[in-house]
Amino acid sequence: MDISYQLRISRRVKHAQWRFTPHRGLELVVPPHFKPEKAPELLATHRAWIEKILKKNAGLHTPSLHLPDKIHFLAFNQTWEIHYCPTLSKKPKLIDYPQKIILTCYQDALIAGKKLLRTWIKKKAYVYLAPQLLKLSRETNLYYDRFIVRQANSVWGSCNHRKTISLNTHLVFLPESLMRHVILHELCHLQHLNHSPDFWKTLTQFDEHCHQHKKALQQAQQFLPSWL
Repeated sequence: MDISYQLRISRRVKHAQWRFTPHRGLELVVPPHFKPEKAPELLATHRAWIEKILKKNAGLHTPSLHLPDKIHFLAFNQTWEIHYCPTLSKKPKLIDYPQKIILTCYQDALIAGKKLLRTWIKKKAYVYLAPQLLKLSRETNLYYDRFIVRQANSVWGSCNHRKTISLNTHLVFLPESLMRHVILHELCHLQHLNHSPDFWKTLTQFDEHCHQHKKALQQAQQFLPSWL
């Protein structure tokens, strides 16, 4: 089978590694010093594994070459229609209305349009996730000092010793139960900054199905829009 993939440079990896996600497709993630001419050799070496993964995920979404016509926050059951207005100006502009977005851009400025939509999602995610975090914090009596949202590819959330909780903006696209699980997970780290048995015992008190939710998160990429 013909195999297409993208080469992505990351300072976080020390060695080249193959990765597959439904919304990004197949990627070869490499450190900055990687020589691209070595990619075909790595493809041949791992071809059996790659073909197995691609066949297993054949029905899932792959990266879209088009901008979306709507954005749906599954966690909050909120939908915004997107209307595009062509303009001769090469500086795109996004106007936010209740349940509607007007995006003016030069022809089909895919990269610029995606950048504006990602920025919009990050702002909206903070607006929607902040009250949920505060609500669950009060319910569990687990209190944080600072809250931030981030657009990340590998983690749904984090908590540090300064009691700063960070949540992935993409949580708004997940089912409400998984979003809630991630928030509770990070809140419990305020008490146990590890994944010890005591941590899971505490989390189970607030999320009795936490182990099922943890397993479901492994497939949660399927809920993300393919254009992200």
